[in-house]
Amino acid sequence: MASELVIRTLDQHITIFSMPFKRGPLNIGGRSTAIKLSDGRVFLCASTPLDAETRAKLDELSDGRGPSHIAALDVVHTMFTKDYADAYPNAKVIGIEALLKKRPDIKWTSAFGRDADPLADVPDMKARYFAGFVNQDVAFFHPESKTVVQADLLFNLPANEQYSKSKLSPASGLLGRFSPHMNPFSALHRRLLWSAMSKDRSDMIAGAKEVESWDFVRMVPCHGDVLETNGKEAWRSAYQQFLAA
Repeated sequence: MASELVIRTLDQHITIFSMPFKRGPLNIGGRSTAIKLSDGRVFLCASTPLDAETRAKLDELSDGRGPSHIAALDVVHTMFTKDYADAYPNAKVIGIEALLKKRPDIKWTSAFGRDADPLADVPDMKARYFAGFVNQDVAFFHPESKTVVQADLLFNLPANEQYSKSKLSPASGLLGRFSPHMNPFSALHRRLLWSAMSKDRSDMIAGAKEVESWDFVRMVPCHGDVLETNGKEAWRSAYQQFLAA
């Protein structure tokens, strides 16, 4: 069976691994993102299976050493974290506080919400932990490439790239007709963020404003297409109610 994995290098720092992924009746796609740090290490936001193609590319990016860090971006993006942690036992595994109990089978090195600075040894990057978001997400920022990587804080459907090698359409399925409305410039996305996905509004407001203050251009979501040049505009649109508060 032909692989449905799409590996794409965005620039000298960012490489993405995109695949089809279905959540309930919606084709939302999945994506892992590898960030090449200035010292040659590789920081991996892992959300897709560790197959042979992925491993070969990670070994290429890291000169055979493997990722130095493996990050789970929120409380639900852990389907493949243990596979990566087992394959790369020297990597530091970063999660969030809730995962310490939810996934005790994984040896977590540090966790947002528990530790003061899980990125203390990664001076190339910044992060914001959204404890007030329903999935307790972390947004990661790589200033040199002006890129933000996140999981569920912002969708950009339909997931065209992630389904580009699939026989399925990203807009297929029972709720496929809603895919074009789950992008950061849509009223539906804004309403869901403000109401259904915000469990602590004050934390969400502070987090939205911190991310907006970062100097980024590109937004790499786990679900949907990469926003190559208008990432900040997308963030401002999706979080306009929080930013105005």
